[in-house]
Amino acid sequence: MSGDESKPLPPEETRRKSPTVRSADPAKQRQTAAPGRSRKRRQRLVISGVIVTFVLVFGWIGVIVLLQALSSGGEKSFREETQAMLEALRAGKADEIYEQAAPQLQSKTTRERFLDVATDIETNLGAYQEILNIEVAERISGPGGRTARVNVTLSFDRGRVGGNFSYHEDSDGVWRLLGFGLGMPQAPEGAGADQLDAGADAAAPTLWQEPHIPAPEAVMEQVEQIMSLTREGRYGAIYDAGASTLKSGLSRDRFEAILAKRVAVLGKLVSVVEVIDAKQNRSRDEASVKLQVQFARTDTTVALGFIRLDNHWALTEYQLAIPSPSIPSVPASPEF
Repeated sequence: MSGDESKPLPPEETRRKSPTVRSADPAKQRQTAAPGRSRKRRQRLVISGVIVTFVLVFGWIGVIVLLQALSSGGEKSFREETQAMLEALRAGKADEIYEQAAPQLQSKTTRERFLDVATDIETNLGAYQEILNIEVAERISGPGGRTARVNVTLSFDRGRVGGNFSYHEDSDGVWRLLGFGLGMPQAPEGAGADQLDAGADAAAPTLWQEPHIPAPEAVMEQVEQIMSLTREGRYGAIYDAGASTLKSGLSRDRFEAILAKRVAVLGKLVSVVEVIDAKQNRSRDEASVKLQVQFARTDTTVALGFIRLDNHWALTEYQLAIPSPSIPSVPASPEF
């Protein structure tokens, strides 16, 4: 045998394995793996932060949408009620409209007067055709229940007519006609001095457009006093001077609690920015004032209603609006 043939061969599994060089220092091994783990951890934090931000933002949006839907009664448009009333009017069923109207309308307007208004509409406008546009102008929740007013543009035989309709929700949840008013393409002869109405009040305008009658000085003095008491936090004094209609469905404690809660959200009253509207009705026994006011945290509106009792004016309504919250902005590069 030769010398090469006499050398033993290494085991087969040893020959198949490729040589591996391992570091004998464990610290160096940890330093090599650390950067990769740190990078993955930062990525997980960024991703989780983005997810949390989107959940918070869209959750806030959902809350706002839900609150608006609940406060507005599901954004009821009152198109069906207005359409049904106008179609009944066209069919000569004014008597049925009066029977199904809100008790407030029936208490202020006799059946004969209502039928006269329906006749005048047909005489001066012709037959009703369709609703061209309708939008909710206001929704009010008060001691007497919920009311709403819609502005409309209607088509009659003799042209387009603007107007509005008011509704009151009864105890069964049915919205009933509270009043309505329609303008005229051309006012009929003699309509200026003796305008016709259909349950005319603060929420239900006259058939012919009623002229704007400014609120009297006595009412404006009351407004100034009420806003001064609001600034001082003396809500009970406002209630004490109010009319019986203000107190009939609202206790003194409840009135104070509502105003205190809203002022807590808005901050202290700073000033009255402007008088948006101040008027009284044609019989000069009711008045309404709308103000733009500045609070410490935001601007908002205040709506006040008054009634004349003997020789003085008394508060019947106090509405302090809470503006809708703004949607928070999403940071461009959130930090965690």
